[in-house]
Amino acid sequence: MSVTEAQTPLPTPPKGMDITVAHHWFNPENKHYEPKILAHPLNANIAVPAVAGNLIAGITAVNPVWVYLLIYANTGALIETVTITEPGGNTLIAHVPGNTTLVIQSATPDQPLLRSTAAGNMTVVGTIGAVTQLTCAYFVK
Repeated sequence: MSVTEAQTPLPTPPKGMDITVAHHWFNPENKHYEPKILAHPLNANIAVPAVAGNLIAGITAVNPVWVYLLIYANTGALIETVTITEPGGNTLIAHVPGNTTLVIQSATPDQPLLRSTAAGNMTVVGTIGAVTQLTCAYFVK
């Protein structure tokens, strides 16, 4: 009894277009259709300083940052006002009660809480400083 090896060639690849339909949302910032979320979320964490500190550094105008979730944890007894400023000048201000955790979340992926409009650093500053921990979830679009 003998064994004979035989190889079958691969079939010819199909021609034409794939009819798969992908639904992409219109992004008014760059005037293109794109998926809702392009990557896994990134996190930034900082103890809110009394003088402006960098929350997210090195933002470029080509790849803006879209912030979707903010968690403030105030361990002090007083209300702290926390201001986040993006490089283009837009700000988000939150009043965090003492001994409280405050969560602010975007309703949908196409409506971020804060979006960068220029190159630079996203900064954060508090009225008291060092008593509030800020965690931010964002995407680079």
